[in-house]
Amino acid sequence: MNLFEISDPQNSIEWMLFLTRKYLGMFIEGTGLTLYIATIGTLLGFVLGYVVGIIQDLGSSTGDPLVKRVAVRLAKLVATLYVEAFRDTPMIVQAMIIYYGVRQAGFEMTPVVAGIVVTVLNTGAYMAETVRGGIGSIDAGQREGAL
Repeated sequence: MNLFEISDPQNSIEWMLFLTRKYLGMFIEGTGLTLYIATIGTLLGFVLGYVVGIIQDLGSSTGDPLVKRVAVRLAKLVATLYVEAFRDTPMIVQAMIIYYGVRQAGFEMTPVVAGIVVTVLNTGAYMAETVRGGIGSIDAGQREGAL
């Protein structure tokens, strides 16, 4: 009896072999697609997180023009809201809101694009906090020396 030719599985080992034989192609295809979404989403999320982290660390002084101070505060507010919203909700909830919410708004989005967008936004939020925290951990004397 060949283990890969089981037609009526009786125990867990036989079931694993039966399902592997039957769906191996789908497992391999799904693994490739998952790696594609994770790689693209993480790389783009890194870039987004870096930019948002820098924005969160921007500063303005009272000598700056009013327009610059307002723009910096607005940018920091938007960045903070984005980071808090995406770090405080589960990724599956974000995926459902983005995929189905975008469809309700009248735009068509494939599941792969939705997966990449969700991964970018989620990774970007966590990376932004990492960048902001890293910049914030630099001693004031080191900052002054660099300036």
